[in-house]
Amino acid sequence: MSMRYTQPAGAVRTPDARRWLPLTVKKSLLHTLVELVGCESAEKMIAEFGGARIWVPVRSTADAKLTQVLGDRAASALCAHFGGDYLQVPNTMTGGNVHLRIAELHRQGCKINDIALAVGRSRRTVFRLLRKKITDLRRTGGWEADQ
Repeated sequence: MSMRYTQPAGAVRTPDARRWLPLTVKKSLLHTLVELVGCESAEKMIAEFGGARIWVPVRSTADAKLTQVLGDRAASALCAHFGGDYLQVPNTMTGGNVHLRIAELHRQGCKINDIALAVGRSRRTVFRLLRKKITDLRRTGGWEADQ
């Protein structure tokens, strides 16, 4: 029998096999960005630098591109946390607004490739999210109301 089935959920075996420690979940960079600079500034940052690796200076200056994109307050917060290091900026926002955007573009008759490019997701993800939306509508009975 595999150990996978005998371990308690959410625990990991330590080198001392008699003890179990709970797993900790590391926050994603996107969540950290939203907490530091707010959702609106995080969206601006992703729109400008998404998918790129950027250098975050130790101090924010008025003529720096980061300050021009985010504003002084958000850039200062970012520099205080990540200053002196590179930051791999995520290329998409997560959450319900991606689903809504995909659904809206699909309703407008956009092609799957165009939708994928517009929301920064793969064709497969667009298909999967559209299929999930249709399945959810059929399950809740909302399909007839949308047509």
